[in-house]
Amino acid sequence: MDIYNDNSYIRNNPSLHSEDSEFKFQNILSFLRSIEIENDKIKILDVGGGAGLLGKMVMEYFMKKNIKVIFHSLDLSEEMLKIQKKNNPKIQKLINLPIEECRESNYDLILMIDVIEHIPRKNLASNRLNKLSRYLIYNIPIEINLFDYLKNISLMFRYYKNQTKTLGHVHFFSFRKASNFLKKHHEIIEIYFKPYCFYFRDSSFIDYINLRKILIRKIEIIISCWIYSNFKKISKYVIQGSTYSLVKKRMH
Repeated sequence: MDIYNDNSYIRNNPSLHSEDSEFKFQNILSFLRSIEIENDKIKILDVGGGAGLLGKMVMEYFMKKNIKVIFHSLDLSEEMLKIQKKNNPKIQKLINLPIEECRESNYDLILMIDVIEHIPRKNLASNRLNKLSRYLIYNIPIEINLFDYLKNISLMFRYYKNQTKTLGHVHFFSFRKASNFLKKHHEIIEIYFKPYCFYFRDSSFIDYINLRKILIRKIEIIISCWIYSNFKKISKYVIQGSTYSLVKKRMH
């Protein structure tokens, strides 16, 4: 079932995770500062950019530095591309193709924010990305951890199946698996784990306010924050979060 083009992804995720855009932007800001800009111009491709708000923030970051930005968006869903264009009219090109089939070239930066877990042929996709861009920024959700395993058991082993059905995740990563995947395909410049718990605890978004009203989830958030604060090195294997990484293409 194609959940992207039958619009069931949009129905299952009506906000398109736009509420998380600022959180994710802050988590990649140090990467943006590290990118070498040539001739005061940068060409960016946003892959699977959801509502398009994070891409807009990245675009505006460079524009404020008087850098000329050429910005393209790629998505499997034509409807998603329309939403992105509406939210960011400065997008110059919409590409309605799988990333493996993209023939555009010479990007300076590709955004892969919560995307690789959706792509069935992830190795082929990353090999193609190496040919398309100098730099890439990945955000990979870490869904293989102790708490998610316990959640899977409590849901009679339906948790990961539900993630595939509602979110379209076809791959599930541990921190180690995500790191090894990135090392296999790219040269890693910087990589780190960021937990969700503090964001869930402090966010004013209504869904997260309601999440905190569920006792077992509130306890999970409190424990997760404590674990990260006191056992940061092992937290990536225990609690929910994401791997953020700045990489560049590997020269074979």
